[in-house]
Amino acid sequence: MLYPLSGLCGLLCCVLVNALALLLSLDRFKVEKGLYGFNAVIVGIAVGTLFPCGLSLFFLLFALSV
Repeated sequence: MLYPLSGLCGLLCCVLVNALALLLSLDRFKVEKGLYGFNAVIVGIAVGTLFPCGLSLFFLLFALSV
């Protein structure tokens, strides 16, 4: 976590996607194995690296992770 904003964005996306997957009753085994959260972490880290911190960043994270 050399860049805390990138790490926070990746963590936020992962939590959001996993919560949404459980809420939609997707396969719990796949959620536990990280098949849905892995891509969300990559997207979150990329967005956290490329965009400055602000309210629009969190709207963008929400939209891209879902």
